[in-house]
Amino acid sequence: MRAGICDMVAVAHLINATLVIPELDKRSFWQDTSNFSDVFDVEYFINALSNDVPIVKKLPRELASAPKAHKQFKSWSGAKYYKEEITQLWDQYKIIRASKSDSRLANNDLPSYIQKLRCRVHYHALRFAPPIEALGKKLVERMRSDGPFIALHLRYEKDMLAFSGCSYGLLDEEVEELTFIREMTPHWKVKLINSTEQRLKGFCPLTPKEVGIFLLALGYPSSSRIYIAAGEIYGNGSMTELQARFPNLLSKELIATPDELAPFSGYASQLAGLDYIVSVESDVFIPTYSGNMARAVEGHRRFLGHRKTIIPDRRRLVSLFDELDLGLTQEEFSYRVSEMHRKRQGAPRKRKGPLAGTKGRERFRTEEAFYTNPLPDCLCQKNNTRHDKRILNR
Repeated sequence: MRAGICDMVAVAHLINATLVIPELDKRSFWQDTSNFSDVFDVEYFINALSNDVPIVKKLPRELASAPKAHKQFKSWSGAKYYKEEITQLWDQYKIIRASKSDSRLANNDLPSYIQKLRCRVHYHALRFAPPIEALGKKLVERMRSDGPFIALHLRYEKDMLAFSGCSYGLLDEEVEELTFIREMTPHWKVKLINSTEQRLKGFCPLTPKEVGIFLLALGYPSSSRIYIAAGEIYGNGSMTELQARFPNLLSKELIATPDELAPFSGYASQLAGLDYIVSVESDVFIPTYSGNMARAVEGHRRFLGHRKTIIPDRRRLVSLFDELDLGLTQEEFSYRVSEMHRKRQGAPRKRKGPLAGTKGRERFRTEEAFYTNPLPDCLCQKNNTRHDKRILNR
């Protein structure tokens, strides 16, 4: 969501257009009916970007019947595409309606002013709506009141498991339910998925049990306080073994009162906003899957000073889990897990380029996302300082 909004602001700047406050995707699994203003602070967003892009809350009435172009912009496109091909649409139309927003801009090789604009949008202009900000700050304060804590983005929820086709460790009836959901969701194109292959390739979120084993291998004591940044975890008894290893599991449902959460009940995107705030401010952030929120939080934490963010190497980990089941010693397992993740904890590094051997547009698909790692475009390294300095100026 955040990345798509940032890209649309940058595109509007490139083609010299006025941006209408975007509509949020209503096709989510949970049928969230939230509008932009329910999730983000609209007035702040408009004012913060007033020197960059003109933004209006809704399409002006006098343009309601004006010629419109419905356009799906090419994924991972550079400035030339927008300045030449898309700008030509203004000769025929007064309104361009973008059908999709995610990944509309390339991650690299864009003008510096566009990259900095994307950062201004993401890390400055996109502030959550006041009710979300207020409760989010309270949750952070309550978590901090008892000392350091880990935010665990445990993406072991029904929608993710159904979408990814991952069912390792689930009951037969649960696998059937997930398969049915995938088959009945029209905009999910891939229906037949081999769960075993998905897991071995590292395409599945870690299970709660695997997360518990992973955290112990990294040296975190059982007394560690862990905030579960997630919706309802799927599977009968899925949390049992994680709870046994780490009894201090907390969540927004446990540290907020029912009255505090009531305004957000039934609105997944607003509840996710609360988790986002706590995750950004946690002492350690660990995502179990590289989804949109996980990537956005990782990038935000990098922007704020490369806060500790441990990214599990899921493909290599599942092989180790299987070796552990076959008799690998706990000592050897812990050593290999620690070594594997020594350089996966959010330290400063440049954005990764495309995977070797990829060609054409596939090269752009395999690049590390701009919002996962804004270095070096939005951060400048300064000698003899502990952290990188943030840049918001034009």
